[in-house]
Formats: sequence, structure tokens, C-alpha cells
Amino acid sequence: MRAELRKIQRRTGVTFVYITHDQGEALTMSDRIGVMSAGGILEQIDSAEFLYNQPHTAFVADFVGDNNAFAGTVPEDINGYAVFETSFGSLRGINPQRLSAGQSAVAFIRPEAISVVQGSSLLENTVKCTVENLSFEGPFATIFLKAGKDHSFAMRQNNDGSTPFLQTGSEIKVCFSADNTRLLAFGETSDA
Repeated sequence: MRAELRKIQRRTGVTFVYITHDQGEALTMSDRIGVMSAGGILEQIDSAEFLYNQPHTAFVADFVGDNNAFAGTVPEDINGYAVFETSFGSLRGINPQRLSAGQSAVAFIRPEAISVVQGSSLLENTVKCTVENLSFEGPFATIFLKAGKDHSFAMRQNNDGSTPFLQTGSEIKVCFSADNTRLLAFGETSDA
């Protein structure tokens, strides 16, 4: 049905307004998507790619797709990036809201942007963690990790033979790029 509706829309050139709570439908069927919160606050209007990869607010980052959220504070902002202090160490990420030193925020990292460190990593963010659980889903596996004493998060690995099979209880290091880490003020909404 999704494909048929897209064909009709493209063939006729008519603007469709499609309202759904299914994120997969919204991402696959839309040229532009509006995400609303609190019964009518428009958080962001964008293409599916920008909405998913460059959320403007913590609400959009948390609402659209799977995301890991790390709470912490910003000690410094340097040229659009910021250092970010968490309970398990420092991270570096994009600072699109220009959060200032001392401000509390949340760092968002998609599970598919995280990988196992094999040898040495050139990526800015490296986290020591323990494998808590694995969920094998055929073409990929979701690995549930724990950093520090109390922070759980997820990593997604493709089943392509390029990464080692992980065992529950294993101590590993994972890494992710600062460009895939978005620092956003918690609870703020967009001005859009």
C-alpha cells in the first residue's frame, strides 16, 4: 500500500498530507515530515534523511528511530563541537544548539553508528563497556552494552562477517564519531 500511494502521488503530482504514528511509514513515504509534540508543538519539519540524522531537538532525537541518550554537561564549546562530560568519561560531539559551558544536555548516538574497536580506533569517542545481552535478528544483531556502573545502551552490528561475534559478559571497547554524536539541550523545543 505504501508503494502504491507513492506511485499515485508521483504520477498525479498532487500534494498528500499523510498523518501517521508509524515512523517507518513516515520515513519511507514522505518528502517532508513534520514532528509534533505536546498536542501540537511543531518540533521540526524536514526531509526523512535530515530528520533522522540531524534532529533539532532532544524530543525529535528521542522520538524518531532508535537512539542512545547519554546525560551530562558541556565543559567547553569549540567551533561547533563540544566536549561532553558523562558519568563514564568524556565524549565529543556536534553542538548545533551552541550549548555553553556548564549547561546540562543529552548526547544522542544511533546504535548503527557505534562499532567495536578492533586494534586502535581513529574515532574521537571510545567507551569501555560490558556486553549485557545480544538479540540476533538475522541480517543484524542488537548488542546491549553497559558503560560505567549504570549506563546501558545499544549497538547494532550487521551480520556480514566483518566483526567478531560477541559473548555476554565480554569486556570490549566501542567507538563512534563526533560527527555522529549530537548534543542537545534536554527538554527544549525548536523555534520552528
